[in-house]
Amino acid sequence: MNYSHFVGLDVGKKSFDACLVSSDKELSHHTFPNTPGGIEELLHRVKQHGVEVETALFCAENMGSHVIDLCLSSYQFHFPL
Repeated sequence: MNYSHFVGLDVGKKSFDACLVSSDKELSHHTFPNTPGGIEELLHRVKQHGVEVETALFCAENMGSHVIDLCLSSYQFHFPL
């Protein structure tokens, strides 16, 4: 699939940084709590930029237990991780 946008995620125990980029520029960068609520807030911010989460590729390093909520949310909210 050709993705219109990418979300780079730097995941930590208590929070994660997310950077939304298009093919040619950074659109936003924010820090969120590493909780289901923080992930929903991230998805809301992505949508505020007119991006459907299904068309953006979310990229994160496998940080073991720190990415469990992210993995479960990707299934629940249908975004590619």
